[in-house]
Amino acid sequence: MEIGDKRSQNGSILRWEIEEVSSKTAFKMAQYLSDYSTYQRLLKCFSEKRLKLLFASYFKQKIYTVITELMIINWEKKNGINTSRRFVVCSRFPWFELLQLAWPDPVIRVEYQRERGGFKNDIKNWLKETLLEHHILPKNAWCNPCETVKHLLWKGNNGLHDNKKCVHKNNACIAVCFREGIDIEKRSDLFWLPNSCIDPGKILVYFDGIVQSPLRKKTLLKLDEMGVAWISLFKGCVPTRDDHFWAPKRKEDLTVLIRDDAILTKTSLTEKWLYKFSIGLLNKVCYWKELFESFSVKIHLDIKEYGMDILIKNLAMDLVGGLCIGKERSSLRNMPSGSLLGCYPSHVFFSWNKDSLLALSKRNNTGAQDYIIISGNINDYSFSLKKSQNMNKSFLKNKPKLTIGLFDNLASKNTGTSIQRIFFSHMEKFYKSFLNWVLEDEQIGLIIKSKKPMVLENFREINELIKVAQATGRCLFYTSEPGIFQSDIASIIDIAVTIGLVLPGTFVDLALCGCKVVHYDATNIRPFEKELYKWGYGKIIFDDIDEMVAASRRYKKDPDSYKDFGDFSQHLDELDPFRDGKAFRRVGGYLYNLLEILDNGEGRDKAIQYANKIYADTWGKDKVVKVL
Repeated sequence: MEIGDKRSQNGSILRWEIEEVSSKTAFKMAQYLSDYSTYQRLLKCFSEKRLKLLFASYFKQKIYTVITELMIINWEKKNGINTSRRFVVCSRFPWFELLQLAWPDPVIRVEYQRERGGFKNDIKNWLKETLLEHHILPKNAWCNPCETVKHLLWKGNNGLHDNKKCVHKNNACIAVCFREGIDIEKRSDLFWLPNSCIDPGKILVYFDGIVQSPLRKKTLLKLDEMGVAWISLFKGCVPTRDDHFWAPKRKEDLTVLIRDDAILTKTSLTEKWLYKFSIGLLNKVCYWKELFESFSVKIHLDIKEYGMDILIKNLAMDLVGGLCIGKERSSLRNMPSGSLLGCYPSHVFFSWNKDSLLALSKRNNTGAQDYIIISGNINDYSFSLKKSQNMNKSFLKNKPKLTIGLFDNLASKNTGTSIQRIFFSHMEKFYKSFLNWVLEDEQIGLIIKSKKPMVLENFREINELIKVAQATGRCLFYTSEPGIFQSDIASIIDIAVTIGLVLPGTFVDLALCGCKVVHYDATNIRPFEKELYKWGYGKIIFDDIDEMVAASRRYKKDPDSYKDFGDFSQHLDELDPFRDGKAFRRVGGYLYNLLEILDNGEGRDKAIQYANKIYADTWGKDKVVKVL
């Protein structure tokens, strides 16, 4: 499979067409499940909207590769390449008949065959799922062998089952999944806590993955200092205390609601699969339901974008009458149709702006959210900090006239993968253009902030060029601790240059910091960013790297004659209608209002209505939207 830099007819990368087709196909497959008795029994436990979303998300993840191959074949046919292919081969899924029914192409058919090593892969996947389901090994254990060995060797107690040591008994509690950290001056899972008036003793932080050793001790000490309770859901994930590992008593068995072993004697593979899958689903929901009930959890926060686990937590919160809260981590502005299936499932979701709201509620309306609250950019509290304490222009030996910040993104040759990223050659030219400018002009400085260390691993020529540029004293490779905002270097650069599949969150953060910022559009987002192209083409957004560098040179030569270069100041309302550094207060205040009603024993709906009314009265009725 080679998706390379293939494009749709509108000029955008093929990925967005793949996302839309795979999402629509997955939803059709989920709809066909309503004909089965097991599915009808599940509807007695859960809402149809959430069930359909869960199954559609599951199917999309499974069929994405085969849909990618289909789209590649169609692309080749349209371009006169290898026009003889008439079928796509996929693994033999037990629900293969659903895929056939929902298959989106009338000409290219789908067939199955068992792949080489299929049995070994089945065993491997079964082992991973079993260890995860029984809370023996978390997902991220497979990425770190050393930590995994420590985890397996750790011997703790049999589990903490009640809330006597943790949170206020009989009061509504906020459960927070540990993902980003707890340092308020960095990306934090508790960003909303300062000035919220919420008692830290009503918060429960839980760890469901291995916490790396350097972070572990500092984090736990800080939680204890704050008065925030915490537990670990896997033995050895946080092997510093024995009394913080939680395990369920398994008092309740929801599987009795659908159990009918006679189904296993039927001939339909889909019906057998659905029954077994549903038994496993209900067991997982039972686990989270018991955890939430054990600690009186009524509000749950997990910043994870998508995945079966976050969808299952939503189902469990429905059963305990609580609600899940989501937040926009990175810009969702004008995301293409179909690309957000199953993303950010929540009862209440905080978005940055109206464009993100529309992306979720209109172009990608999959029922993942019930209410969307416009809070402004969640990271805005960091913009006024003007950090970079360890780094400023004095570090650049020759004090260049113009300092450019280069913010990259993931790139690949896109071979042997179904996930299309920025094509290798575009990223290579992106780097070369600015590195060569540094080498030829002593008045130019360059600060490189890479999205991840792995981005440049395969760019041998670029790495060599970076070393040469660093030797001039005018090129710095900015490395930072996890959780540091990319906007932290805004105060020491004159122009920020970004690249990404879409307009990245870094672009938004830097523009809101008051930085001049331009974007190299290597993937053609013109069909989704029509307004930006209308007023900002050649000023803010460029689809030709040579033109972008030429414009940067003109600005360096005479800034006064090119004042609108990189200037987003007249359109900042589109990115954040508040821009007051108080998004964390708005979210914290909303959570406080929810707790106030839930503490009184009132239901979820009444709590949401109360919090929505106060928010709308304070910040504007247009800032609270019910997703239909």
